[in-house]
Amino acid sequence: MQIKRVLMVIVVLAMLVIPTYANDSKELQEETIQINNPTTRFSNISVFYNVFDITSSGKALLTSSITSRGTDKIKISTYLQRYDNGSWVNIKHWSTTQPGTICVLGEQWYVESDNQYRMKSYAYVYKDNQFLESTVYTSRTKLY
Repeated sequence: MQIKRVLMVIVVLAMLVIPTYANDSKELQEETIQINNPTTRFSNISVFYNVFDITSSGKALLTSSITSRGTDKIKISTYLQRYDNGSWVNIKHWSTTQPGTICVLGEQWYVESDNQYRMKSYAYVYKDNQFLESTVYTSRTKLY
């Protein structure tokens, strides 16, 4: 169990330093929300890091990770959305709940061409099964 936790920390740290996916000459959409940002007022969420890209072959790559303090459980819920008839429609959903102060979710899904896509990701932190706070991320729109 301790080895799994150490590996999780290494993965998160690597994600913060090295981009996870090759970008096929496209700009990756990365977003990090940090506690030291004066407009963000989190007590327990330290960093919420997100990457969304679509490769030239139509593979959507979605990654969300969160680090927190003073928590014992974190949940990430991520949606791949397509723009249809004036609104965003969920086409795929992934979720993970992990113990401790670090949580990572990385997924991929092939999308149909001639559409607009985005990623929407929610993170929730808990202590003693009591909800503490949450945050949400919405990526820029990607055309494929």
